Amino acid sequence: MSVLVFFIVLACLGAATVLGLYLSATASKAHLDSRSKEVIHGFMGVIAHLVAVVLGLLIFSAKTSFDTKDSEFKHASAKVVLLDRVLAHYGPKAQEARDTLRAAVEKKLAVLEPRGKLGNEKGRRSFVSIEDAQDKIRVLAPESEAERWLKERALAVSGDIAQARWFLLDELDSTIPSPFVAIMVFWLMLIFFSYGLFAPRNATVFAVLALCAISLASSVYLVLEMDDSLEGPISISTEPLHKALSELGR
Repeated sequence: MSVLVFFIVLACLGAATVLGLYLSATASKAHLDSRSKEVIHGFMGVIAHLVAVVLGLLIFSAKTSFDTKDSEFKHASAKVVLLDRVLAHYGPKAQEARDTLRAAVEKKLAVLEPRGKLGNEKGRRSFVSIEDAQDKIRVLAPESEAERWLKERALAVSGDIAQARWFLLDELDSTIPSPFVAIMVFWLMLIFFSYGLFAPRNATVFAVLALCAISLASSVYLVLEMDDSLEGPISISTEPLHKALSELGR
């Protein structure tokens, strides 16, 4: 999806530039005199500042969201190992809960990596297994003060896991509103239109405009790619959960 948006933005900026070049060749000279150029460049300067601010905010928001999700993922992966160790200290009576926990982790990895080692499990909801694991813990009947403490601790840790967004949802919601991106792209098109309107017709100018269009389209791609943190080249690593899975049952 992010790659498609990249090419759409690039095409929009290219079309705006071509339209500006066409009008510069066909419009009346009175419409493109020095006073008109001054007014247009003045307004385009304001829009350019708006684009710079909005683009900076979008990149910051996407990066912050990505880092938050990645931190939650690592934290929840560590909690999985902690829960398994607490249940291990409880003893053989907690083995069924440990098995259910392992199944939940395997399901989540299958959802995150539909073509990965654990097979295609797309669409299966992992949080059901976590609730099952909590149910197994609740039915434990402590026979000592130590077992009672371990049961309470296990319920608390499993609650932390159940609250984690990455474990509750197969796909995390986007934090970047689509209209926000669309309006910013429209502003970029206005800027490239104005440059095409007054740009000299030579290869150097065209090359610079093309590179600028690619750079700005890449920035939109970067924002959307970081926002969609579960897929693509810029995505949350599942390695912490793989390591947690390898530690379960020991």
